[in-house]
Amino acid sequence: MLNTYTSYQLIAKDIPKAIDQVESQPVVKRDTDYYLANIGNVKSIDDFVNNTRLFNYAMKAYGLEDMAYAKAFMVKALKEGVSDSDSFANKLSDKRYADFVKAFNFAAYGSTATL
Repeated sequence: MLNTYTSYQLIAKDIPKAIDQVESQPVVKRDTDYYLANIGNVKSIDDFVNNTRLFNYAMKAYGLEDMAYAKAFMVKALKEGVSDSDSFANKLSDKRYADFVKAFNFAAYGSTATL
């Protein structure tokens, strides 16, 4: 069994290879294909958070998978956007939330936020 440091060294040594290995995993490929096929159909925050598979994929992409259950929290962040420095996402100390809201900026772009 490899220890954490050894695993890190193997991955860090060849990042593109490590990414290719993850991308080629069947579960990752299926989830990515689903995301790409369906994200363009999302027209509202409710569409987004109510499609659990799509929403969880997006949350995981931003390292927020542990908060995927907190849909009301994320809806609040998405509704307020990030254009105001006092918005919910901008007030959080973890900037991954603001990054997520920037990527799926329904407050600024409305129904075209996922195109």
